[in-house]
Amino acid sequence: MEKATFVNKKIAIIGGGHMGLALAEGLVKGGKILPSQLWIADPTLSKIQYLKKYNVKVTTNNSLAVSNADIIFIAVKPRIVNEVVREVKKLTKDKILVSVAAAFNIKNLKAITQRGQRIARIMPNLPVKYNKGVIGFFGENISKAEKNLILGVLSSLGIVVKVKNEKELDIITLVSACGPAIVSTFIEMFTSYAKERGLSKSIASNAVMQTFIGTLDYLNQSDTSPPDFIQSVATKGGITETILKNLNKEFQKIFVQAMEKGRIKIKTLNK
Repeated sequence: MEKATFVNKKIAIIGGGHMGLALAEGLVKGGKILPSQLWIADPTLSKIQYLKKYNVKVTTNNSLAVSNADIIFIAVKPRIVNEVVREVKKLTKDKILVSVAAAFNIKNLKAITQRGQRIARIMPNLPVKYNKGVIGFFGENISKAEKNLILGVLSSLGIVVKVKNEKELDIITLVSACGPAIVSTFIEMFTSYAKERGLSKSIASNAVMQTFIGTLDYLNQSDTSPPDFIQSVATKGGITETILKNLNKEFQKIFVQAMEKGRIKIKTLNK
């Protein structure tokens, strides 16, 4: 593990759901901060208690965590952001508030925080837990030094993508934050097909997982683009070409329609 580089900054994560826990574990493993610099708060102590083994401070008291932090990550569901932020807003002056909530824009955050509150938004995905994530970042009213601080802390979690506006952050939400579940759906579709055609559950699962892992490694290590890879595998008149011809008739249309439904959902949540 690399030496901690932000030893003078303390961090609080409010919310011990899947994303809050993934952020906490990723930050601990990433090495940019010391575990003792990190607080995590959740109403259900049993959900976060295990983090004490890493020397992370855990509490059910949001105000306690916020009082002891310089950067506060709000990692709760969009529907309770209002409640959580209003609870601690008197304690966040001179601190940086970082929203992790999908589709909760900065305009709405400004409406529930103190005037002049420094705010940024990030959109990570669950692989940040293993430092393999994608983290969209947008900081509107924070200084360059503060942006560099947050980007430095987040850099241990995976690839940080700086976006120009919140519309771009919405696309990162659809592609990277929602992406792992969509990819997992494809994996499950492959696995189910293999099992239905006679393979055992373990063989089907292992074969499909390794196919996805191997394909990604091949693309990364060979610096081959997906279209070029497809062309090299889908030889004319072959099996792969037959599958792709039939798949592409409707699949792309359905996929775009589904993603657009997600984009519309973001707009609805932002109202």
